Amino acid sequence: MRPFKLADLLAISSSAVSDDHSWLGSAEDSINFLRQNASNDEIVIYASTRSVLIHGVLGLSHKLTQEKISKLQDCNIPMPNDSWSIQRVWGGGKGHRMYLEPPLASVSDVLYGGEKLIFRRSFVGVSHGSTPIELSQKLIHSLELYFVPERRAYCRLDCRGDIEDVVRVIHQDGESDWDSLDAVVIRGLENTDIPIIMFSYRN
Repeated sequence: MRPFKLADLLAISSSAVSDDHSWLGSAEDSINFLRQNASNDEIVIYASTRSVLIHGVLGLSHKLTQEKISKLQDCNIPMPNDSWSIQRVWGGGKGHRMYLEPPLASVSDVLYGGEKLIFRRSFVGVSHGSTPIELSQKLIHSLELYFVPERRAYCRLDCRGDIEDVVRVIHQDGESDWDSLDAVVIRGLENTDIPIIMFSYRN
C-alpha cells in the first residue's frame, strides 16, 4: 500500500530560494514527485499551494502519441477555473450559431475531447473564504461515489459494507489564502489504463 503522504507534497511546495542553482536542483524534486505519484495507490489529481500547482486531466489515449505529448510542453496549462462556456459564432455564410464549448477545447488540440476533473469557481462578490473545489460529475457518478462531509471525501461501500474513501479532498490552512494548501487524491487508478495527464507548475 503506497498512500498519498502530505509530507511529500509539502516538501516540494516550499517557496523557491533566491539562489537560481539551488532552485533548479530542487525543481527536479517536483518531477520525481510526479513520477512517484503515478505509481501510488492514491494519486494526486490536483494540488494547489504557495508555489506548486498540479492539475490532472483525462486525455484520449489515441491522441497521446509521443510526438503529440511533446507538444504539451508548449501548450497553455489547463487552469482550475477553466470551465464550460456558451460560444456564439457568426459569419462564413452559415448564420448565427451557438454551442457549448468544453473546458479543454481552447487549451490544446491534443487535449480536445479529454475530460477536466477539477473545477474551482467562486461567486464574485458573494463567496467568502477559499474557493470551493468541484469534481467532475461524470467521474463521481460513473464511480458511484457520494460526498460525506464529515470525512471530506467521496465515498462508496466496499465489499464488506464499510464506507471507504475513494476521493479525498484535503485542505490545510496557512497564514493567508496564499499559504493554504488544497489537494485532491483518488484511489484505485494505479492498475488501470486510464490516461491521466499531469500538469505541474512551480514558481
